[in-house]
Parts: sequence; structure tokens; C-alpha cells
Amino acid sequence: MKIVTLEFKNDTDLDLLVTLTRRLDGEIINIEQINREPGRGPVYWLEELAKKGGIKDFPDPSKWQKEQRIDKKLLSR
Repeated sequence: MKIVTLEFKNDTDLDLLVTLTRRLDGEIINIEQINREPGRGPVYWLEELAKKGGIKDFPDPSKWQKEQRIDKKLLSR
């Protein structure tokens, strides 16, 4: 079984997907309506950060990655 999450901008595309799902003998598990304010996506928030001067103190990403990374144990090594 595979579960796919999709986001549609208009109801026409959603209707097409529902029709296709039924034709393929699939099942619609859940349809949600999410009310998002226009202009409040990731780009909006990055622009807001930039207006305020951006991030002043950002740690070294390489150091953070080394601290977070967990190497896999390889059987052959």
C-alpha cells in the first residue's frame, strides 16, 4: 500500500483526481481544506527575515552536520 499526499490549487483538479482514483479502484482516505493566508508561504517569511537584517548569528553548518551525523555500521568494514 502507498499513501500519497497532494496539494491542489483548485477544485477542478481535485475532482479529476477523485475520478481517476475511483477508476483505478483506489480509495480516498481523507480530503482536507486548509485555509492559508495568501503570501504567508516560505518565501514570505524569508523576505520578512531579510527585511529585519537576516540572521545575525548562524552556527557553522559543517560543524553541526558532523555533530548530528551518525555513520552506519557496515558489515564489510
